[in-house]
Amino acid sequence: MTLKAGSRWLNVHEDQGFLDAELLWIGGSVVPVSNVYLLDENTLVVTRTNQVKRSPDRSHTITYTLEVKKVGDALEGTMSSPNRDGSGVSTKNFTGNVCRPCLARRICPS
Repeated sequence: MTLKAGSRWLNVHEDQGFLDAELLWIGGSVVPVSNVYLLDENTLVVTRTNQVKRSPDRSHTITYTLEVKKVGDALEGTMSSPNRDGSGVSTKNFTGNVCRPCLARRICPS
């Protein structure tokens, strides 16, 4: 998947009878997702979480939700997460494509 700010990569596969996935978002390392499931025949939902230390004695678990829809041979999606101050939701749109030669269902930069 690609956004103006850089590349994203998502590897979705079936592992021991359930869907699993790894994600690279903007930069850093490829990490396992928190959850992945099919919402319908053409829509995949992926969540990842991140611990954020708010103060010396308080942390929050932030959940990022990606919804990826297959539209013809292309992918369109949104990533949403709470704003840092808790005042609402930040939503980013992205597009991508499926890497056909891969054995796993792999969403790669376009």
